Amino acid sequence: MFQRLIVSTLLWGAVFFVNAAMAQEAPSEQGIQPAHRESPAHFRLHAQVDTAHALTAYQADEFGWGMDARALLEWSPVSAHWGFDIGGGVLWLSDRGTAPPTGLTAVDSAFGGLFFAGLRLRPWDSPQVAISKAGFWLAGHGGATLTGGRVRALLDFSLGYDFAFGSLGGLGPHCGYTQVIQPNSQPRFQDARVLSFGVHGFFAFHHSAAPISELLVHDTEGD
Repeated sequence: MFQRLIVSTLLWGAVFFVNAAMAQEAPSEQGIQPAHRESPAHFRLHAQVDTAHALTAYQADEFGWGMDARALLEWSPVSAHWGFDIGGGVLWLSDRGTAPPTGLTAVDSAFGGLFFAGLRLRPWDSPQVAISKAGFWLAGHGGATLTGGRVRALLDFSLGYDFAFGSLGGLGPHCGYTQVIQPNSQPRFQDARVLSFGVHGFFAFHHSAAPISELLVHDTEGD
């Protein structure tokens, strides 16, 4: 039930913010249009380093604080307000030093390699967005993690705010939620639900904007 709630929230959130981004991209029908059409940075390289901690048992009982580090490549084919992500990373949780439940062996720590793809959104215009596509953002991904020699499905959701550095990129705080889905046949069958927070940064690869030969002026006199 909890898994279905997370998936439904991600889907409805994606629909809402895609609609918001498309609305921001609608051209103006009045006034003078700029002489150069803004061209989105087609590719952005993202990196994030976080502190992480499990939210629920058994992981919260047996593991302590850890680290979540990721690198992603974003492709924006149409608009700088949204793009497709693909990336990977590592998630590590330290040993808390507590005894495991009766009948289960002790686990020193948790480590997993992460592989995922999804959607990244910057739905609202702002001075930050106009310069480098920094500002408020959110992202959702699905993928897999390799942990303990086994492959498990994962979902994640994150949001943050980047402060722009010229037109090249941005840096700022963010927080995220990751869920690693465990099969019920395992001795420790509870899904891993991990909260993370830290620093996110990106570098934008720009290309030149397409020039417009003439200003498009709205004729208010009907000529």
